[in-house]
Amino acid sequence: MTYTPDSAPLFRLFWDNSSLSPSRALVLRERIAIDAAQAYRPYRPIHVQGSLPLPKAASRLESVWSRRRSQRHFKDKSLSAQQLSSLLRPFRVGPDGRHALPSGGGKYPLQLYMALLNVTLAASHTGQLAWYDPEQHGLVPLGAAPDWVQLARIIGVDWAQPPAVVFFLIARSDSLTAKYGERGGRFMLLEAGAHMLALDMEAASQKLGGVPIGAFMDESVLQLLNLSARQHQAVLCYACGHPL
Repeated sequence: MTYTPDSAPLFRLFWDNSSLSPSRALVLRERIAIDAAQAYRPYRPIHVQGSLPLPKAASRLESVWSRRRSQRHFKDKSLSAQQLSSLLRPFRVGPDGRHALPSGGGKYPLQLYMALLNVTLAASHTGQLAWYDPEQHGLVPLGAAPDWVQLARIIGVDWAQPPAVVFFLIARSDSLTAKYGERGGRFMLLEAGAHMLALDMEAASQKLGGVPIGAFMDESVLQLLNLSARQHQAVLCYACGHPL
């Protein structure tokens, strides 16, 4: 089967219409500002019957869940190579080809890139953009990362202090959409949610701060990584470091 970006034209239309450019970002910021000024309570359905109380949870992950929170303020403190390795552990492919995370149809369309802003690594990798090789559990340097002022503009944040690392979740959805059509695009987004949670939980378990970022400039992220916008989708950014 030939995989092409046109296997699901309606998904491509949705993706293009929801991508951010500098002009669209201005409109989004205005909507966010208006929403932030209004009181909000998440929707809850109302039923005739009341809820039945459950026994106290006994999850071994309870302490991790209690530490998980979105963190936007970071210390100027480096991550160790061991900490970065643990953050990337959920994405490693085992010697038997086993993936820890699920993927629709076993297609695994997502790749993980990163800007290593403040990580204690070999000199050849310090301050670099890199691709995570899941089969070797290693980093492939791609060139120097931009300075924080420029990178912050690309990912749509206004933080004075950079995180230690910014992850970029990049997809090639053609394998999924060739098999499932437009529905494959939804599978890709569900998989991205699993990746985001994996980063969240690994960060929380190490008492690090992390936050998913959705207001990035799609084309600028792909250009930064020298990737084709026709073949790739910038799905998510995730910042991580020591919390302030």
